[in-house]
Amino acid sequence: MKNLFYVLFLLFYVSAFSQKSLNSYQYAIVSAKFDFLKKSDMYQTSSLTKFLLRKKGFDAFLSTDSLPKGIYENRCAILFVNILSSSGSFVTKNVVEFRDCNGVVVYTSKVGKSRKKEYKPAYHQAIREAFKDVKIQEYKKEPLLVGNLDSIAKASKKELLAKNSDSINGAGNQNETTLNAEPISNGYKLVNAIPKVVYTLLYTSTKDLFILKEKKGILYLKKSKWIAEFYENGELIQKVLKIKF
Repeated sequence: MKNLFYVLFLLFYVSAFSQKSLNSYQYAIVSAKFDFLKKSDMYQTSSLTKFLLRKKGFDAFLSTDSLPKGIYENRCAILFVNILSSSGSFVTKNVVEFRDCNGVVVYTSKVGKSRKKEYKPAYHQAIREAFKDVKIQEYKKEPLLVGNLDSIAKASKKELLAKNSDSINGAGNQNETTLNAEPISNGYKLVNAIPKVVYTLLYTSTKDLFILKEKKGILYLKKSKWIAEFYENGELIQKVLKIKF
């Protein structure tokens, strides 16, 4: 019961702050290629977005950057940032979209507009205008909140994950079925030998990090092992999956 209380409190804490404020997020990972452009960082749009996020106080990175060690220990302190476009013939329109570690939209900025004719200055002006959004301007990183989350998580993690530790370290994992990864438009289907779809993986802007659709969790690569992490009946579960891509 005590463990369940810790988990429920942690879930409530994360949910409450992710819905109310950007301040509870420490990191921002910017997609290196936005969907409306043909190439990575075309017109330096991703680099500009990263620069503006850092200017506001985020620890911001491109999805292609080498990320700091330990960043995924606080996966739900990360925002995944994308720029969306609904540009017309005469007006370039961009918004900044923030998604959490589960792929849920946390916040979408106001529309930034530009009437410049050339692509690069138009996109840059529209993105800068979108960053003038009130909530983005009011962003102030709250490391104490992240620290509190860490403290709560660490207090219960040892007990909650004790039964999973052997499999994470490679023990008790010899009989795991290998799942075949079949590409779909936005990720992969993980199929067993029957064949039956066991999980659906959705892309994020970060290499080797996927959203685990059915479980509303995540899948990430750690020490050459694919680890699925999700909540089940209020308990944090970690499973090592054998996947053939």
